[in-house]
Amino acid sequence: MIKRLLLLPLILGVISPVLGEVNPSIHKKCLQAKDYLGCVKAMSGEELKRNQVSKNGNTCPTGYAYIGQGYCREVICRNWGSGLTNNPLVAGKKWRCQRMGAGKLNLDLGDSIKIGNNTKCPTGEPKIGWNSTCDKPYKEPPKKDRSYGKVILNLVL
Repeated sequence: MIKRLLLLPLILGVISPVLGEVNPSIHKKCLQAKDYLGCVKAMSGEELKRNQVSKNGNTCPTGYAYIGQGYCREVICRNWGSGLTNNPLVAGKKWRCQRMGAGKLNLDLGDSIKIGNNTKCPTGEPKIGWNSTCDKPYKEPPKKDRSYGKVILNLVL
């Protein structure tokens, strides 16, 4: 108890600029906290604002593209049917298909899941067809730098 009383003037001296902006009820609640400044930030919502992420999310798992309304779909490569073209939601973005012998695979979308959050990426929703807000400025990278879709082959017997 005596240590706290001796440390209180030191703590108050260090955070005195903050006290002018601290709500008195928050100040009173945090006065006994071991981490006064951390308590004030948490109680005032400052910490939440700093680490805020989009309510819908900002990052799809690896191999998934954002399709809107808070959902991602797995990017797949198919060989189904002749004349199949790349799905326009992922074509011209960061995705590509591996070549399988002489056959051509086309980009398509598979299973969907809810988007997640990554505090290392900018807040907001990703652009449709991209993996996350970390992909900004959303320019198609050179082929060698694109991500591969999961290969799904239709075997005809």
